[in-house]
Amino acid sequence: MRDGYEKRRTGVLPWLISFIVAMFVVQNVAARLPGLGGGLERLLGLTPEGLRAGHVWTLLSYGFLHSTGNLLQVVAYVVVLYLAGREILPLTGTRRFIGLYAAALLAGGLFWTAVHWRQADLMVGSSAAVCALVVLYACFFPNRDINLLVFFVLPVTIRPKFLALTLLAIDLSGLVFYEILRLPFPVYAAHSAHLGGMAAGWIYFR
Repeated sequence: MRDGYEKRRTGVLPWLISFIVAMFVVQNVAARLPGLGGGLERLLGLTPEGLRAGHVWTLLSYGFLHSTGNLLQVVAYVVVLYLAGREILPLTGTRRFIGLYAAALLAGGLFWTAVHWRQADLMVGSSAAVCALVVLYACFFPNRDINLLVFFVLPVTIRPKFLALTLLAIDLSGLVFYEILRLPFPVYAAHSAHLGGMAAGWIYFR
């Protein structure tokens, strides 16, 4: 009942995570309503056709939509966003953190569009921004041990610099084999967007 104390403000990270989760819920609800299925993806998702039509906002808005059929993807992105973001945010401050997040989405969207300009493809997901945070975390804390439970059973310890290099190698291979050469692969990933986000994180650090 006292009011003689400083009220703590909710940080940008909880707001960002809440917005991503809320958009995922809205997507799932809209997908089940007659006449609205895929409407948000057509309006806010990133496509070369949409950019040619002048939908430049999709270079940022795509990062707040996700595949409605892949709950694990959203959970993974939110977890990484929280774990990396809570370490990076005190170092950058709120304004620069938001700027980095937006720049990573923009860089990822532009690189993905350049690779897919002649295809009728659609991209959604915050992977470019999440990859930027992973790279930036590795730049700030290259030798800090990260303890993981692979498949919730196998304990693995890895350093951030090796994790970032592994992701870089995977996405470079994916870009060449699955996005440029268009070889078949059962699970689609926007490797070019990941690389654009990584570049934004590294440039920010430099």
